[in-house]
Amino acid sequence: MSWVRWQRTARTDSYARVATLVSHSSRSESVRSLGSPRLKVFDAFRQALNSGTDVWFTGHADTYRWAAQLPGSSYGDRKQDEMRVERDVVFAAVAEQRRYIASVLDGLSGEELATPSLCSGWDIKTVGAHIVSVFADSFWVFMRTAARHASLARAIDDLARRRARDPVTEITHTLREHADFALSPPLFGPLDALADILVHTGDMCIPLGLPFEPNPCHAALALDFLTGPWPFGFVPAGLLRGLSLHATDANRTWRQGAQIRGTARALIMCVAGRNVLSDELDGPGLAILRQRSGW
Repeated sequence: MSWVRWQRTARTDSYARVATLVSHSSRSESVRSLGSPRLKVFDAFRQALNSGTDVWFTGHADTYRWAAQLPGSSYGDRKQDEMRVERDVVFAAVAEQRRYIASVLDGLSGEELATPSLCSGWDIKTVGAHIVSVFADSFWVFMRTAARHASLARAIDDLARRRARDPVTEITHTLREHADFALSPPLFGPLDALADILVHTGDMCIPLGLPFEPNPCHAALALDFLTGPWPFGFVPAGLLRGLSLHATDANRTWRQGAQIRGTARALIMCVAGRNVLSDELDGPGLAILRQRSGW
C-alpha cells in the first residue's frame, strides 16, 4: 500500500484532500469517508514517527486513520491490533506535549513561573506540576487523597500543589524522563489525558504570550473527549446542550444544534471554560455559550 499525506491549503485553512490508498493486496482496506473500516497500520505509524515524517489524523476518533507519506511501504498483509494503534497514537501525542511543556518551563524565570495561569487558582508552575502529578501519583494515591478531602477536584488541587513545591528542574526532568508514560485513566481512557494536557498547555502559554499552536488533529481528538459523556472536570453539565461545534482547521463537527465555528484550539479552550480565544470563534451558538459560561 502507498499513502498520500493530507495537504493543507493556503486559501481555506483546511485539508484539500483525503488520504488515498493504492492497494497491492486484495485483502487491503480502502479509505472512502467517515466511518470507513479501520486501518491496520501500526507499523506504518511507528515508522513515520521514527523517521520524522508528518502524520495526520483522518476521520472520526472512533475510526482513527493515518495518512503518512511513506514511499515504498508495503504492509497490506500486516495484522495489528486496531485498539493498540488507536491508543498508541494518542499516547504519542501526549508524550510530544509533555516534552514541549518541559522546554517551555525550562525557559521561564521565577516571576514567569509565578504568573497566574488560565486555570483558576494555579500559577504556571502549579499547572506544570499538575501535568506531572496526573501520571507520577498513582491511582491509589489519588483515591486516598480524594477520600480524605471528600472531593476529586480538591484531590487534584492538593496533589498539584505538593508537586509544585519541587524545584522546576525536577518537574521538567520528570516530564522528559517519563514523557512516554502511557496514561489511560479508568472510565475515561487515553483521550482524557490528551484533553487535559492540551488545555493546560494553553493555560500556561497564552498568559505568557508564548505560542499555543496544537496540532489541529490532536485538538480534534481532545474535542472527541470534551464533547463526549465523560468530560469530568472540564465541561459543566448542560454547557453544550443544543450546541454544535465545527473545527474549521480539522474539518470536524461535534453534536447538533446552534453551531459554533472556529479553530480547534479555540474550541477546546472555550469548551473548557477559557474564553481567551473566543475571538477565533463565530456562529449562532457562540452567544449561547457565552451566556452559559458567564463571559
